[in-house]
Amino acid sequence: MKVQNPILPGFHPDPCALRVQGDYYVATSTFEWFPGVEIHHSTDLAHWTLVARPLDRLELLDLQGVPDSGGVWAPCLSYAEGVYYLVYAITRTVEETTQDTENYLTCARDIRGPWSPRVPLHHGGFDASMFHDADGSHWIVSMRWDSRVEKDHFAGIYLQEYCVQAQCLKGEATCIFTGSPLGLTEGPHLYQRDGTYLLMVAEGGTREDHAVLTCRSAARNGPYHPDPKGAMLTARDHPQHPIQYAGHGSLLEDGAGQWYLFHLGVRKGLFQGYSVLGRETFLQAVRFDAAGYPRLQGGGVLPAETLELPAQPTEAVADCFACAFDRALLPLRFSWLRSPARHSLTARPGYLRLHGAQSMLSRHRQAMLGVQLPYAPISIHTRVDFQPAHFQQAAGISLFYHTANFYALLVTWDAALGRCLRLTKRDGRRTVLLAPMRPLPAGGEIALRADAAAEGIRFYCDAGLGWQEIGCIAAQPLTMLSDEYATHCGEQGYTGAFAALCCQDQTGGEAAADFAYFSMCPKNHASSGRETICKD
Repeated sequence: MKVQNPILPGFHPDPCALRVQGDYYVATSTFEWFPGVEIHHSTDLAHWTLVARPLDRLELLDLQGVPDSGGVWAPCLSYAEGVYYLVYAITRTVEETTQDTENYLTCARDIRGPWSPRVPLHHGGFDASMFHDADGSHWIVSMRWDSRVEKDHFAGIYLQEYCVQAQCLKGEATCIFTGSPLGLTEGPHLYQRDGTYLLMVAEGGTREDHAVLTCRSAARNGPYHPDPKGAMLTARDHPQHPIQYAGHGSLLEDGAGQWYLFHLGVRKGLFQGYSVLGRETFLQAVRFDAAGYPRLQGGGVLPAETLELPAQPTEAVADCFACAFDRALLPLRFSWLRSPARHSLTARPGYLRLHGAQSMLSRHRQAMLGVQLPYAPISIHTRVDFQPAHFQQAAGISLFYHTANFYALLVTWDAALGRCLRLTKRDGRRTVLLAPMRPLPAGGEIALRADAAAEGIRFYCDAGLGWQEIGCIAAQPLTMLSDEYATHCGEQGYTGAFAALCCQDQTGGEAAADFAYFSMCPKNHASSGRETICKD
């Protein structure tokens, strides 16, 4: 069957692929969102289901205080002797010259967990991965970061042995590759094929010049020889190609001799040149040439928008995420910003209760629960029961990129208006009120909605009289929720747009907001707000 790329739409960057017998898994980065790392599962490479969020305990992942686009970078999922290994980084500083990154390892016998207490590896760089050699040894391969201003910060790819019994690194780290001529060499993965070692790296940074480069060696410690033809995958010379930023690859063999490349990319053409959906996961078929270097099966270096897979067609599933809070646990697709907030699914049956935390600008303790935007046009709505008694209390919905760029439609309180509705945007660390605050009935639930399309975003509320539009006549730009816009504002940005429920109480009183449902569906989809999960 013909499969449309991306296979994981929306914010799913840095894919690391794994096959265990007839099961395929892909682990992706989650940055400042908790639980850390998403693992999707498939049996045919075409249909994917989110099955695990391994870093779901604070002893495995504490993200409080990490900067925007910090947190969990480039996890590596591997398997050996009945054990799943997950290597991950927590990046706590994201600056031009300095990256403070901690690397850890956790293990599990089952992909769904439980995952073991973390084992510290090193703090010398990021994008660490694990390689299990045929001789039974285990190795950590990662890039080395150099913070000295006069040096190339991407200081090479290093290899160091890992002792499974002692749960620690041993011996000295060895530089096995000094980097590609293009520079910014990162994202290493090591493979063994036909008695030869293959090192796959990303080069050129994670934007326009991004690419996948492969190197070969007869020995594990090198020397590694870059592909004489250069990058095997890139769109850097084709700025009009539908898939941009293509790079950060991971190889997988299907057990029948066919190889595939998983990689990240963005679809800027959907949003006037902005990557609102973030870095997504794409899949390409791969062959090996006579010299042993991988090539795209379709030829050339440009990522294909479709590929043929032996999977059987299945009945189409509505691409809709609509959740009634009538279950014991939150669906896996929900993420907390930096750390889980105090909440309850039982305090008021059928509702999610969020207790107010710090402001939406906080990098420490927020009450924000979000889901990646997978497409547009899309309609996001909820119904909230919130009775604020102070202007420092607010609850509602947000379209969120990071703390410097977001929209918020919130029920709050004003001395002159009483309970009211406030619509603001945070635009490059400048907060703007988009419309006069609107008075609301003193009691009862308020329905809130945001319709997002490439042309812009429109906001609505229903306080018992039907949907009424809030704000300016002109739609607000969706493109503000992208890394290109963040960069224009002088901010770092590697993530994607989220739709979120949120609750703030800067008085410290933890005022509670009760949400009846969350719906994120195609714009023309009619939702009652009491649907079950259509796609998770």
